[in-house]
Amino acid sequence: MNWQTLSLSLSALTVGVASLLSAPAQAASLSAGNCLGSAADCSYNDPFFSLSASDGAGSAQLTRKTFEGYTGIGVATSGTTDIFDDPSWGEIDFDETLSVDFATAKVLDNLELGFLYQPGVNSDRVFETAEITAQLADGSFLTETFSITGNNTGSLTGGGTVTNISPSTAGGAGLYSLSGIFDREAILGFSVTAVDSGKNFSRQSWDSDFVVAGAEAVPEPSIVLGLLGIGALGAVRRRKK
Repeated sequence: MNWQTLSLSLSALTVGVASLLSAPAQAASLSAGNCLGSAADCSYNDPFFSLSASDGAGSAQLTRKTFEGYTGIGVATSGTTDIFDDPSWGEIDFDETLSVDFATAKVLDNLELGFLYQPGVNSDRVFETAEITAQLADGSFLTETFSITGNNTGSLTGGGTVTNISPSTAGGAGLYSLSGIFDREAILGFSVTAVDSGKNFSRQSWDSDFVVAGAEAVPEPSIVLGLLGIGALGAVRRRKK
């Protein structure tokens, strides 16, 4: 095989793998910018993610909330027409759940949660805590929690990396990036809800509540390796010819 032929084969391999990865196996990004409709009642439009909301009554609606320069997706009671009529102004409370389903099983590479604060900031009375539950490809579930511990720190159970984007202080968005959660296992989707402190506050917004600011999901390693293998096999066949 001469260098020209090798170059053509490698080019074909690159194009072929790229084409395969552009199918449902490619990485996907969840963004609040894809929420359509009003801030208090919106729908999510994306080929890779399907979002739904529920609460203690069984029905709820998606919200889009902007605060301190950042926007996230939350939940409000069904029938809410103004985001400020919701007890937590459109955030996810401990009796509300935001569920995210993937079109195909993927690895949750990164999850951004926002508007998480510590006691004394924005009327909050607890170190706010989010519960994240993933459904694995085999149908089982894994649950991890993320809790604020300071101005720009948080604790994530089960390992992983916590990166602060905006502090949990007055004027900050309490925004955190979580990576490496669920041991990077392939999942069918995940859901988030706030953790009830058990202190029975008279105002629900004094307890934990937050939004999902974004997420990144990537193909399962086995799928990527399989696609690369298909491309490599094609290259070998072309070389034999």
